[in-house]
Amino acid sequence: MSLLQQITQSLRALGYDFAAQEKLLPELIERYLLLIEKWNKIHNLTAIRNLQDMLYQHVMDSLAVLPHINGPQIIDVGSGAGLPGIPIALARPDWQVSLVESNQKKASFLQQVKIELALQNVEVIGQRIEDIHSDKKVTTIITRAFSELGEFIDQPVKTYSSGMTVRLAFSVAIHVDPQVLLVDEALAVGDIYFRQRCMRKVHELRAKGVTILFVSHAIGDVKAIGDRAMWLDNGHVRELGETELVISKYLAYMVEKDSQFLGLARTENSTPQPTAATQAPELVTSIPNIDHRYGDARAQIIGIQATDPDGRPLHLLEPASKIVLRISARASEPILNPNIGFMLRNHLGVDFAGTNTLREGHQLAEMWPGDTTTVDFHITLPELYPASFSFSPAIADGNLTEYKMCDWIDNALTLQMGHSEGQVYGYLHLPCRVEVNSRL
Repeated sequence: MSLLQQITQSLRALGYDFAAQEKLLPELIERYLLLIEKWNKIHNLTAIRNLQDMLYQHVMDSLAVLPHINGPQIIDVGSGAGLPGIPIALARPDWQVSLVESNQKKASFLQQVKIELALQNVEVIGQRIEDIHSDKKVTTIITRAFSELGEFIDQPVKTYSSGMTVRLAFSVAIHVDPQVLLVDEALAVGDIYFRQRCMRKVHELRAKGVTILFVSHAIGDVKAIGDRAMWLDNGHVRELGETELVISKYLAYMVEKDSQFLGLARTENSTPQPTAATQAPELVTSIPNIDHRYGDARAQIIGIQATDPDGRPLHLLEPASKIVLRISARASEPILNPNIGFMLRNHLGVDFAGTNTLREGHQLAEMWPGDTTTVDFHITLPELYPASFSFSPAIADGNLTEYKMCDWIDNALTLQMGHSEGQVYGYLHLPCRVEVNSRL
């Protein structure tokens, strides 16, 4: 059977109504395949070299999406050898197909195909999709390149690693216009570039109103995506509700579980308890907000305040300024290794930065019932983007790796970050000095 006959038979097997193109399409596809074969001898357009295999695994695979997409404006991102864009353009001359390909050799091939097959409905764009700015309304965006499986896309799925399988599954799922998307640890595999692309796509689908069920142990991702969260423990629902609150309870449970695992039972030493409680010279006793609080309550945070270096209370954070974060705590039971710290979160509830007394190399004195202490954290803020930031103070008993949480308060103090003099790209502006033609 000739290649032309195989093409005709394969098109009939698809069961798609090609209308006026039914007679012309087999010959056009044959010419297209021959062009790929010719260019493949010089440029690596496709991993598959056999014409029959190219027909079934490339062209028919591309045409199989026709019943699931809508015209008349189609964009094929990362078109490569023109797949699936060229077969779609051949089958639907009434649709306008834009082929986006940043590789100039492949873009040149696409331009040659357009000329030789007289494809008036094809536009070749030799740029990255991120660099294209157009007001043209697009009906469908399609790509075979999202998973970045490269030549392995042509190999049997049984030869894939678990990571490659998840890449393929996720890429397929997000390109079928889902109403509900279930993502179960899919982003735990792959490199950071693939994760970032996936997260951008998830946020895009979320903005469109797609229901997303995101299953993960990555707390930061759950905070960034979730409107509501469910904490499952051995198949049972432990908590269901607002994401921030559920995560706070989950973290509290995990801290307690880890403490029990490490066997951090409190051990008294021979140091006698002072007859009178030690009081800090200065105390703050105001906690502006408590979203959630947890710990064994052997010591508690009694106040938190942000001031300038001269002690004046702050109501607005200025980028690249110096501040003092003052945290006061009181013990109700012996705390032999107190450690006081805080976590800074951004407006999305994502942990942005944090520190504590031990991390900064300062060992606090033992605390006995009734003792109070105040710790001042002198912080030089970077140039952060203008948004609200919250401070979550905490006191624990132990060292940096083995400790028992006494008290943690979520988002006790929230302040707005002011505007920087210059533009902040991303989350923060790094201190930078620029020199031209200079040796280090």
